[in-house]
Amino acid sequence: MQQFDPNLLNSVGQPLMQGDVTSVAVTEPGGIVAGLSNNVVDPNQPFEVTVEWNVFGGLVPLWIAALDPSGLNPWTVSIYAESIGGGQEQLIGEVTVPTSAFTNGAGLLERDYTATVTVAATTLQEGNPGSNISGVYKLAAVVFLDSQLGVVGYDLAGFSEGPIIEVESLI
Repeated sequence: MQQFDPNLLNSVGQPLMQGDVTSVAVTEPGGIVAGLSNNVVDPNQPFEVTVEWNVFGGLVPLWIAALDPSGLNPWTVSIYAESIGGGQEQLIGEVTVPTSAFTNGAGLLERDYTATVTVAATTLQEGNPGSNISGVYKLAAVVFLDSQLGVVGYDLAGFSEGPIIEVESLI
């Protein structure tokens, strides 16, 4: 499930300020198939979660400029893991992305962003038969741009549930 707030339309249904978290992918940089999406990760190795999102609509240039006039208020991208069955529930990694780091050229009415969060080795527990630790986790990605305007309702936030990963030692 993906959602973005705010999702504002004008009176004829055209986007004023909308967004989407378009992709959340897990990769193991040093794995046997390095760089390919892999939802089974070794707890003894770091892995990466790459998040892609965009904002679009007629108010994008004004909204982003109002939230980040100095260029010092970046997006915060956070990855959370929630165990399915017994196990941990926690923040597993976080990075910031400047609002100016959009990837689609001029980005006048649409701005595409990407971020890669590295999850350190031993962050998540492996499941073991007979224990109450499942080793299965649902990831949630959050992209957040904090309003510095001091007025409620100007923050931008996108959410995506999934993917589900299995933590399994290769040794």
